[in-house]
Amino acid sequence: MSSKVDQRSSTVAGDQVARDKITNTINVEIAKELSPAKEAIRIFGTGTESDSDPHNTILLRKLRAGEFNKNGVDMAIRRKAEFLKLQIEYSKTQEGRSALKDIMENLLMIINMKYISYMKEGDVLKASLSDIVQEFTVLTEKYKGILNIDEAVIEGMLYVATSTCALQWRIEGFNDD
Repeated sequence: MSSKVDQRSSTVAGDQVARDKITNTINVEIAKELSPAKEAIRIFGTGTESDSDPHNTILLRKLRAGEFNKNGVDMAIRRKAEFLKLQIEYSKTQEGRSALKDIMENLLMIINMKYISYMKEGDVLKASLSDIVQEFTVLTEKYKGILNIDEAVIEGMLYVATSTCALQWRIEGFNDD
């Protein structure tokens, strides 16, 4: 619930004198369960997508800004490489490409809606990493029977999303003032 009431445009006739300002608070609860996927719904390219950050310069910069240590960065690079190998294999069919696109979009949606949207300027997403990892299991269950993936594959997708600037580990670039 908000503890502040914006009364910049108030008049002495009512709002400030009688304290009759009405505020509405809306709480949104996002269910933890995702609907099971029966088939992919997105179309993803016509062939294998190339790595837009082959030297991991963007990934390194973003993870350092997100306060990852050397071991975390090394693991991220390894997971990203493992996912890219798997992506080549799955991208041989349109169904595989579409399923990977679906999983990536759902991963980004979950992270943006459940975590990033509640963060303030300067906050670090790494603080929520243990909660985010729990979401990986939700995604593996959702796509069970469509693609053979596990949490490590989803982690690799997370770092690919970081390399393509679809995900940032430190919230910046927007002033609340």
